[in-house]
This record gives sequence, structure tokens and C-alpha cells, in this order.
Amino acid sequence: MKLLTCYIVAVYLFVLIFECRVCLYRNMSGYTTCTVAELRQLCNDRGIACGGLRKHELIEALRKNDDEVKFRVLHDNNENNDDDVASAIE
Repeated sequence: MKLLTCYIVAVYLFVLIFECRVCLYRNMSGYTTCTVAELRQLCNDRGIACGGLRKHELIEALRKNDDEVKFRVLHDNNENNDDDVASAIE
């Protein structure tokens, strides 16, 4: 399980680094300064269906995905900590 958590964290960090590289030259103001093509590429890279979405919908989908990934990473870390505590008690 720890290997899976490390993998998820690594993927999440890779995505964040990629997004920063895309938007860095745009004063780091996030998704709103990205072009629709850049937003679509980010969606495609994450496996988010983006056909027919407008810019604000693409941004909403990416932010929702950000929240889901953060939740999974935090949830997995808490699960591993609980397992470590339980094994230490035994």
C-alpha cells in the first residue's frame, strides 16, 4: 500500500510540475491564464473527458480533479498511518 501511495504522490507532483511549467511564463496565475488548447492538453494528460467543454468548464474539471487527487493522497496517507499505529500496538 505504501508503494501505491508513493506512486500516487509522484504522479500528482509530476502533474503539478507540468502545470507550473505550462503557466509559469504567465505569472503563475493558474489555469485562468492558460489557453483552451493548454487546458485541453492538461485534461487529456489526466484522462479527463473534455470534449465540447468551454474554458470555464475545463478549469472547473481540472480543479475538481486537483481536489480529488489531494483527497486520495491525504486519505491514503491517513490509512497508512492508521495501519502503522495498529501494527505498533500489536
